[in-house]
Amino acid sequence: MPLSDSRFTALTSVPLADPAQASVALQAQRITPTEFGPVFARLNASDTASAMRFSQAYLGSIETRDQAAQFFDQVARAPMEDRLTILAANRATAGPAIVSGISLLGETQAAVVMKDFVMPGGVVDQGAMTTVASWLVDAGAALAKAGAPLPPANPTTDGLLGDVGDFLGGVVSGIGDALGKIVNSIIDAFKGGIQAIGATLAAITDWAGDVAKDIVLAVMNAGKSIGDLLQGALAAGYNILVNIAKGVIAAGYALGDMLQAGLNFAADVLANVVHAILDAGQTLAGIVGWLVGQAIDAIGKVLQALLAIGQDLGSILGSALAFGAAFVVDAMNALIAIGRAVGEIIVAAVTQPTSLLDTIVRAAVGLGQTLAGIVSDIANRGIQFVRAVAASIARVASSLVQLGGYLVSAAVDVVREIVAGVLDAGRILGDLIVAVATAGFAAVRKIVAAAFDLGRTLLEVARDFVNLVGQALVDAVHAAFDLGKTIAEFAIATMSTTWDLARRLVDAALKAGAAVASLLTTALAQGYLVFRRILKAVFSVMGPLGAALDWLMTQAEDVAALAWRTAVEMIEAVGRNIGEALDWALAKGTDALQAVVAAIEQVGMVVSDVIAWAVKAGDAAMEFVGEALVKAGHTVEGVLVWVERSGIPAIAAAVRGMLKAGATVLDLMAWATQRAIEVVVDVVKTLLESGATIADLLLATIANPGDAFKNLVAALDQLGRTAKELLAAAIVQPTEDLFRKVVDTFKQLGKTALEVIIAAADAGAAALALAFALLLDWFPGEYRPLTATERADAVETFGSSIPLDDVRLSVKSFAVDFIEWVNGGRAVTTMKLINFASWETLTPDTLVHEMTHVWQGVVDGPIYMVEALEAQLVGQGYNYGYTDSTTGDGAQAALTAAGGDLSHFNREQQAQIIMHWWHRRFESTPPLETVEWDPYQRVVFA
Repeated sequence: MPLSDSRFTALTSVPLADPAQASVALQAQRITPTEFGPVFARLNASDTASAMRFSQAYLGSIETRDQAAQFFDQVARAPMEDRLTILAANRATAGPAIVSGISLLGETQAAVVMKDFVMPGGVVDQGAMTTVASWLVDAGAALAKAGAPLPPANPTTDGLLGDVGDFLGGVVSGIGDALGKIVNSIIDAFKGGIQAIGATLAAITDWAGDVAKDIVLAVMNAGKSIGDLLQGALAAGYNILVNIAKGVIAAGYALGDMLQAGLNFAADVLANVVHAILDAGQTLAGIVGWLVGQAIDAIGKVLQALLAIGQDLGSILGSALAFGAAFVVDAMNALIAIGRAVGEIIVAAVTQPTSLLDTIVRAAVGLGQTLAGIVSDIANRGIQFVRAVAASIARVASSLVQLGGYLVSAAVDVVREIVAGVLDAGRILGDLIVAVATAGFAAVRKIVAAAFDLGRTLLEVARDFVNLVGQALVDAVHAAFDLGKTIAEFAIATMSTTWDLARRLVDAALKAGAAVASLLTTALAQGYLVFRRILKAVFSVMGPLGAALDWLMTQAEDVAALAWRTAVEMIEAVGRNIGEALDWALAKGTDALQAVVAAIEQVGMVVSDVIAWAVKAGDAAMEFVGEALVKAGHTVEGVLVWVERSGIPAIAAAVRGMLKAGATVLDLMAWATQRAIEVVVDVVKTLLESGATIADLLLATIANPGDAFKNLVAALDQLGRTAKELLAAAIVQPTEDLFRKVVDTFKQLGKTALEVIIAAADAGAAALALAFALLLDWFPGEYRPLTATERADAVETFGSSIPLDDVRLSVKSFAVDFIEWVNGGRAVTTMKLINFASWETLTPDTLVHEMTHVWQGVVDGPIYMVEALEAQLVGQGYNYGYTDSTTGDGAQAALTAAGGDLSHFNREQQAQIIMHWWHRRFESTPPLETVEWDPYQRVVFA
């Protein structure tokens, strides 16, 4: 329906000078949106100012969304001139309302109105842009307050009508629709999203608080991407880009969302984005961390961006290390892909933790770089980097052989840095020497020289030779000497190495030209312990010992003994046979042999080795060894125990030597008689040949325990020495103990009493008598005192001249051959003991005869027995001139001729005279005349 004039008048009669009152009046008039257009057009045709005030009043009177939608639809459909006037009238005072109204329009109408709002006449109105931006911020804040979920960082569709509305859900769908229309209309106005977003962001005048987050939420909910935001922000300026980066994170998006979006940007744009991310408070580690798992191309782009904004390559790599060695390798590959050299990457890692450098070096090797190539590249970039890189190589490479060729030709200062690095890594000098060993002495010398230049001592260098063998070790030791190190320093250094290394060092020194004599002389000058170690090493590695032993012979007496003793100790310590030294000494002469044996003794070395050697060397050597060992304080037993183990033939020579050294027969026999009979025979034979007598041997053995004496006697017997000789030797001793021992031993060895008594007889009367007395003990029997009758008979004959209480009678079971040989089967008296055979009856005549022998013993002692036996065996026997053995008749003339001198007759004849006196007087019937016998009876009577 056309607008009537009255209605036009009524609507324009409101107080337009006061927009607020006019708005109230229009509400009272219940003006409709369809009426606004005609009224405005008629007013504008005549009075633009009034028309503009009318538009302000009407906009202020709108009470519902529907009214607003209809109003702005009218604006969109109005002629451009009217539309521009309406917008101009309200731009400053009702900008937010305009933006809200635009959001209620369709896409086309919204675009028309927005363009004229922000770009009237094609020129951007910054105030309008600020209004739009503020509206978007408020919308974003509303979304945040409503808890709207974040839209995708990079949506696959553009715009929010429909898709985004559905995504946001019913609660916020109105805001979402509005945002989509506003943002899209801005984009349409600027003919491009980046420009539109940039202009909008640039229009924000205050970024305090949550502005950045809210604008991000608004734009993202309008269906735009992180990439759109970032590019738009960059178009607005770097500072705005930083704010947007902050807003993205504050809105809840990830750092990676920005980086992922940035991968599609040009390199310089990505660099700005990365820079802004860092300036927004994010860390390098965060950026690098996002790259983990990304494609090499993506890693390369971001790393290139970081480098473009001035980030240090080493810091980048250091951050990468936190995410594992595998990622470091990926980063390295990415860097190489963007044109960075391996050497540059390695140098960058030098200032970082060693684990990073090691990972980089390991990766470089894995990429086909050689160790020599790496070091060469690094050296060209700066010698100050070589040490650290060499240390890394030493840590990651099991073998340094690849460096060999480079080291041979490298400059001295480079070699020194490489050596320093390798040592820093805990590797040893030997590892580098092995690498260059095949190049010869000059190359090895270069390595050793570098170590000394670094301040390493000879000891430290020598210890680092532990893994060297063969010519490599020889060259290394030679290099040390060639560089001015002395043998004295070398000797001292060996003291602090392991024994195995010391031994090999000495071997190398000798092979390098050091003389044994020089080495030993110098070592001795450094002290005993040094000398001991060097000498031990020399003996361990050299062939024949001659050179070292020759040197020992030249030493002064005050050190020679110590040197020899040490030499013997070391020969044994290294497991060599002392026989080598003894062979050398035997060839050199007595002095040398004496020195070696003396040294053997001084060190307390077991004698067995010396003796074993002497056995092989012959009797002369054994004799000398025996002498030397005893002189050195060894006991006879201590020596002969070992000689015996080496074989009986050696014993004789050893005994001869020991006798020369002063060994006694007593000691020799004490040992020998406890051994097998073969040993006893050998020792006894040697002693006899050396001047010992049988008496010496008997006396030396008598006190020895067990079968010692028996073994001696048996040995003498095997050697052909007779019982006569033994008894003769024993009888001359001051006591009868030895003789008794010999006789007892004869019995143990199975000799008969007859054999013994015959031998004793051959040895002389004294031996015979004592042997006889001792042999009586061989036979069993009982002892008793005199009976009363026997005592009365004895008193009748002898009175008190005999202590009759001490007389005993023994009935002995004599061996027939013995008693027959000794006394024709008759009783035998020994001192106060009357012995008679078990088969014999002891008649009064016999008793008187034997009591006469007792009297002889009392008066003259045991000599009577000797004389009695002589009388029986070799003298005149019993008959003193009689013809009747029972009465003594026929002897009167002889008795008268002797004149009563009983000593005129032998001992058996004396006993017969007294027996015949008894018989004639007491046994004959009638008694016979005793005149011729009486003087003799009176001699024995007292």
